[in-house]
Amino acid sequence: MMIKVFKFGGASVKDAEAIRNMSAIIARHLDSPLLVVVSAMGKSTNMLESVFRDFRDQKDWEPGLLEIKNYHTNIAAGIFETSDEIVGEIENTLQHLKDYLHNLNSEPEKQVYSEVVAYGERLSTQIIASFLNQNMGNTQLLDARDYIKTDSSFVDARVNWPETCQKIHSILPSLQSGSIVLTQGFIGSNQADQTTTLGREGSDFSAAIFAKCLKANSMTVWKDVPGILTADPRLAKSPVKIPVLSYKEASEMTFYGAKVIHPKTIRPLAESKIKLYVKPFNSPDDEGTVICEDGPDKYPPIFIQKKNQTLISFIDEELGFIDEEKIGRIFHAVHELNIKVNLMENSAVSFSICIDTQFDHVEKLIAKLRGPFKIAYNSNLELFTIKNYDQQALTKINDLKNILLEQKSRNTIHILHASNKATL
Repeated sequence: MMIKVFKFGGASVKDAEAIRNMSAIIARHLDSPLLVVVSAMGKSTNMLESVFRDFRDQKDWEPGLLEIKNYHTNIAAGIFETSDEIVGEIENTLQHLKDYLHNLNSEPEKQVYSEVVAYGERLSTQIIASFLNQNMGNTQLLDARDYIKTDSSFVDARVNWPETCQKIHSILPSLQSGSIVLTQGFIGSNQADQTTTLGREGSDFSAAIFAKCLKANSMTVWKDVPGILTADPRLAKSPVKIPVLSYKEASEMTFYGAKVIHPKTIRPLAESKIKLYVKPFNSPDDEGTVICEDGPDKYPPIFIQKKNQTLISFIDEELGFIDEEKIGRIFHAVHELNIKVNLMENSAVSFSICIDTQFDHVEKLIAKLRGPFKIAYNSNLELFTIKNYDQQALTKINDLKNILLEQKSRNTIHILHASNKATL
C-alpha cells in the first residue's frame, strides 16, 4: 500500500483562500491512501502563547481568547455557506479551554502551556475536517494525542516509539478504506493522557512520526517557500533553492537552526528511507526540494540565523581545570532539564554552552549548578552559521559586531553575537 503523508503548516491554512487551496491539493492526490497532518492556523499558536503568558502573569487573558474565537469564526464564515454549526463547535472548544484555566490549581507551567497551545491544532483540524467532508466526503478526524505517546516533559516531549507505532498501526484500516485521515501536528499525550507538545513548529516531526510508523512511501511538507533555500528570504536578497539534499545535510541544517524543517523530522525518515518533499503550496506542480539518502557531492554556502540565544559559562569555583567529571555534571543537568545545546566551547578553567532562551531553562540550569560553579551568562544573542562556506560567503559577515564566541571547522563557521540584525 503506497501511503502518502502530507503536512500543511500554519501559512498554508491561514485563511479561507489558503484552505481552499489546501483542499485542491488534497483532491489531486486521492489515488493512494493519504494521511494529512495540519498545524494551527496562521499565527494562532502565538495568540495562544499570549493567552498563556497573560494567565501566568495574572493578567486579563479572556480578551485574547475572544480574538482567537473571532479569527477562527471569520475563516469559517469564508469557507462555509452556513457556518452556524462549525461556529458553535469553535465556541464549545474554546469554552473548554476557558473552563480549564478557571479551574486550575497548581499544575506545572509547562503542563499548562502544552494544554493551552494545543487548542490551535484542535481548532484548525475541526474546521478543516468539516470543510473536507463537505467538499470531498469520507474524511476521518483523529486526535493525535490518542496516537503519539510521549514522556511527561510536556514541552519538547520525548516520543515513546513502541507504543506510538502500535497505536498508529491501528489507522491502517481507515487508510485502506479510502478515507482521508486528518490529524493534528505538534501535540501528543503522556501515560496519564495529559497533553504534551513536541517542540515549537513540531508539526513536521508529527508527520514524520506517522510516516515512519505507517511505513509511508513519502512525506510532503507544503510551505510558503519554493523549497529549501540557501538562506531565509527575509535574511538574504537572493537565496537559491537546493533541489536535492541528503538526510545528513538536512539534519545538520535543522540542528543549526534552519527553520524550514523541524530538527527532529529527518531521523525517523532516514531510518526508514522515506523521501521528504518540501513543496510550495501556491505552486503545487513545482518540484521543490527532495530530501533523500543521497545528495550531491557539493552544496552551496548555506546561511542560518538563530535568534533568542543565551550563552552560559561555567567556571570552577576553586579555579581548577574543567575536566571530564565537571563537564559530565553540566551535561547531566542539561539532560535532566531536557535542554538542547546549540554550541559549546571549553577552555582550561571554563565551559560554555549556547542554548535557546525559552521558558525558565536558563534560570533552572543556573540554580542546579550554582554550587560547584561560578556562572556568567549573556542573553538576547543571535547564532549565525554558514555551512559549506567559501571566501565569498565569509565576506558577507564581516560587519557582525559584538562577537562573544566564534568557531570554525572544515566546512562550518558559527558566530554568536549580540547584534540584533544581520543582513546578507
